[in-house]
Amino acid sequence: MNVNELINFNLNLLKDGLDIRALELRNIDKKILDDEKSLALFKRMSSESLIFTDQFNRIQLSTIGYEILTNGGWLKYVENEKSKNDFLAKKEVVDFEKSKIDLELAKKVLKEYPYTKWFARIGFAIAIILAVLEIMQWKNK
Repeated sequence: MNVNELINFNLNLLKDGLDIRALELRNIDKKILDDEKSLALFKRMSSESLIFTDQFNRIQLSTIGYEILTNGGWLKYVENEKSKNDFLAKKEVVDFEKSKIDLELAKKVLKEYPYTKWFARIGFAIAIILAVLEIMQWKNK
């Protein structure tokens, strides 16, 4: 049984009102974990804010731990977090590719900008010349 399964099992024990310390953090096969593994599991559950010890030194299920249990348990929570992380990683790759394309397009636009600026100037000059010619033709009539 892996650590995530043990956490899920112990959260369910706490939900049922059992003291996991009294059960010495046993797993489903009723094998008693050695003290080092029990302590590591307790620390992991505490660091994840799943459990806390009350004033009488009893292990209690925290609000976060209870919410995780009501939403499908620790295993489902870990699976959801993994899929969320995978999604964020894929999104980051897509965002990086998009920024590369945006940079390439910006470089092309900056490269073509002087030519566009000259075409605009020439077009403006032609428009002024044509406008002056039209005004001259209009006055001559």
